[in-house]
Amino acid sequence: MSAESVLAQERKRIRDALKLQYQREIYHPEGINNTGAKFDPAVQRFMAMRATSYERFKPTSRRSLLFLFGVYIIPIWSVVYFMDKRLERKESILSSGKVSYRDRTFKFHT
Repeated sequence: MSAESVLAQERKRIRDALKLQYQREIYHPEGINNTGAKFDPAVQRFMAMRATSYERFKPTSRRSLLFLFGVYIIPIWSVVYFMDKRLERKESILSSGKVSYRDRTFKFHT
């Protein structure tokens, strides 16, 4: 047998042993607590980490600047920029006479 097949058999044996242990713990009638869920320490650590994330939050100047630019400056600048470009394009078309006054959608606005 090659070394790879021996390692594959060893992994399968470990996997089967862990599966059997898990099934014994889950289906053992005295091992089930009142909620019906098995206590998993990894899940408990994850939920505790999520519950206390605000307590461990450390504000930094870099994070504040990213928030400022990402939420306020870049969106507002991009809206103003693209609206101005659209207005300039529409105004140049209307002032050059490519669209007649009758065909304009808004006659009192540019």
